[in-house]
Amino acid sequence: MKARTAIFIDCENVPAKFWPEIEARAAALGAVNLCRLYGDFTEDRLTRWLNIARENCLQPVLQLGGKNAADIAITIAGMDLLHQGKTEAVVLVSSDQDLSPLAHRLRAAGIKVLGLGNANTPVALRKACSEFQELGIAAQDATATKAVAQPAAPKQQAPIPPAPKPVAVKAA
Repeated sequence: MKARTAIFIDCENVPAKFWPEIEARAAALGAVNLCRLYGDFTEDRLTRWLNIARENCLQPVLQLGGKNAADIAITIAGMDLLHQGKTEAVVLVSSDQDLSPLAHRLRAAGIKVLGLGNANTPVALRKACSEFQELGIAAQDATATKAVAQPAAPKQQAPIPPAPKPVAVKAA
C-alpha cells in the first residue's frame, strides 16, 4: 500500500512551471490525498498557480497577512495533519528555511518529509527534510544523459618532455 501523502506548496517561493514535476515526484512517494497551494493570490505573479489549481482540483489557500503568512499557514496545516494521524508522508514545496522547524517536527513523529525547492534553497531546509530534491534537475539530467550517451573522441596525450640533463657543479 502506498503512503498517504499530503502536498503543501509555498507558491510565493516556487514557480508554477514546476507543477508537473512536483506532481510526479509526489505520486512516486505515495497516494496523494491532499494538495494545498499557499500564497497571496491577489498578486498577478501567482495567476498561473490559480489556473493549475482549477485544472487539477487543488485547494488554494489565500494568505493576505504579509511576508510569512503562507509559511505560518503551512506550518499550522502540517501540525493539524500530524495530530490527525492519517498521513505517512508530506511533500513540502518551498525554498524558504522558515519551514525547517515543521520538517523537523514531522520527521520526529515518523512522517517522511520530501522537500522540493529551487537551487537556492538554504541548507537548513534541505537538512531538515528526510530527503530534498531540487526542482528542474530531472530535465537537466535528461539533457546531460543525452550528451553523455554520445562517445567522445579519444584524447591524444601530450608527449612527455625529455628529462633535463644534469649540470656539473664545480667545487669552490
